[in-house]
Amino acid sequence: VDIDESNNVYVAGVTMSPLFPVTTGSFDETFNGNRESFLAKFNSAGIRQWGTYYGGSSSDIGFACSTDLSAGFGGMHGRILKAGDSISCRVLDTHPPCSRAFLASLSGSPVLRYVPWLKAPSDASERFAQTIWRVHPQSQRAGVRLIGEPLAPIADDGISRAVVPGVIQLPPNGLPIILGVDAQTIGGYPVLGTLIAADLWRLAQLSPAEAVRFEVCNLAQAQQIGALKYAEFQRSLIGIERSYGPAGTR
Repeated sequence: VDIDESNNVYVAGVTMSPLFPVTTGSFDETFNGNRESFLAKFNSAGIRQWGTYYGGSSSDIGFACSTDLSAGFGGMHGRILKAGDSISCRVLDTHPPCSRAFLASLSGSPVLRYVPWLKAPSDASERFAQTIWRVHPQSQRAGVRLIGEPLAPIADDGISRAVVPGVIQLPPNGLPIILGVDAQTIGGYPVLGTLIAADLWRLAQLSPAEAVRFEVCNLAQAQQIGALKYAEFQRSLIGIERSYGPAGTR
């Protein structure tokens, strides 16, 4: 659920119903499987402005066709793809306009920004930012392991603490781990810092052995970057509405 500056409400989710109230001329008017994602807009008075399906098939689990390997569901029977597999796809004649908010800029070595943890030694944070790291082949959605010159161990109280996606942990071997979207909620390793929210998508785009660098920013900068990214995303939603969601109440 999201709310814009005019108090319009946008609702995204998943439905198993072929009777979802779509708007004529919207992005996708047809229910295509057992599960279908949807997007709808309501004005400040709670009146529905438009609704559309947004893709799906009988193999979908939840919001997408992605695979959760640890849980063993989604995609191709919950496993990785292998030679000889056949998957279906749906080709669209048109597609919604998008701004740079939806486009990944992947040229060159990525630089991810992070806010240092208050208790992390400054020399450890500086060395982390000065080092060119590479992605370990064993990285996955739970965490991205880094390869490089090991950092000196950080003294820690040994108390477990809450963690979120983007937290940068430092195990005893001195090789950092950045928690991903499937990370646990409690961690015991010392913490170097946390990636800013606007750069979390870049973490998911890193490939095995790819070089990556990190840049320090403060909390105010992180919030400003996040606000700019959010504004760009909102402009993209307006573009989608103008092209695929005719105004009017139904």
